Amino acid sequence: SAFKFLFVPFLYIQSNDGSVYHLITSIVITSTGGAAGAVVFFRLSAFIISRKKSRPAVKFNTSKRKIIQIKQRYGIRGILFISAFISVPIAAIITAKFYRHTPKALTKLIVALAIWSIALSLLSFAIKHFTTS
Repeated sequence: SAFKFLFVPFLYIQSNDGSVYHLITSIVITSTGGAAGAVVFFRLSAFIISRKKSRPAVKFNTSKRKIIQIKQRYGIRGILFISAFISVPIAAIITAKFYRHTPKALTKLIVALAIWSIALSLLSFAIKHFTTS
């Protein structure tokens, strides 16, 4: 999923003529897909987490430790910043795990994914025009 969100704008714009139409289409497709995935995985994760009774102690590995460090150091903004790199479902699950009771956490995740979509699409658009001219 991280592959799709990160590379679809590049592949889509690079494989077409690189017009503004394809830029806007890329933004709409990736934003809509990111938002849909975020809503589904956030709601599903929040539901599962709220129903879960108790669990055994979690063993920490390097990736879990990094996510906890980002959460402690930067809060929800840190999770939102890395959301495009860790994939939409994983970002939604992590956000639901730590911030499901925070007002507008899901909205913030969707906005962050839309910003990433715009940034990645604009970067791809710029690369297409700088390499063809």
